[in-house]
Amino acid sequence: LLPALHASSQPSRTRLDMAAVFSLGFSLLQLFVLVQADYRLEIKLVGYEDSSSCTEPCQYEITFCPFTIYNRTTFCSDVLMYETNSNNIIGGKPFVFNNTRNWTGQLQLDIQIRTSQEFLAEIIIIEDLIPSKHFSDRMDYSKDTVNIELSFLVSCVNNYHGPHCATFCEERDDELGHFTCDGEGNKVCLQGYKNLTTNCTDNCTEQDDCYY
Repeated sequence: LLPALHASSQPSRTRLDMAAVFSLGFSLLQLFVLVQADYRLEIKLVGYEDSSSCTEPCQYEITFCPFTIYNRTTFCSDVLMYETNSNNIIGGKPFVFNNTRNWTGQLQLDIQIRTSQEFLAEIIIIEDLIPSKHFSDRMDYSKDTVNIELSFLVSCVNNYHGPHCATFCEERDDELGHFTCDGEGNKVCLQGYKNLTTNCTDNCTEQDDCYY
């Protein structure tokens, strides 16, 4: 009887082990989702001038290198290059940096500026910024012979919300839920539905404030 009992108990233990593995994997997946975040940083050059001795036409090279508290090693933009017949230039499309960490609330930016003839300046910028739908007012920075004006935009992407782009909320209107998301990532039931705990799948009744 003992071998038979042993043989019959093995699948049960296997099922238990598989259940434990699944439970652990699901817990790790939940942890992974909780620590994820997504934001986009956009940098727009809106004004530039310098009083260097660059021989016209000057070719300016400007590199933007954001860095974070997580990683002091910078990741830089492509070189922004202009060739102009004067010492005044203004940029076009913004540079875009996508990141999958929490937005810390603070921009730290290393800007390096040179011409084809000489290195002009390195400017370190630290600015407090919150996620927004609009570019910031232009900000002015000067060093040595250089004066540069920039505008910034930090926006949460991929259904992340909140001041650190760390709260996930994806609006829906189907059999699995009827809700939208506010700026903080909180679910808000669509009109005619209630019960956030069930993703607003319950219909409002005449006794509810949400009934219409």
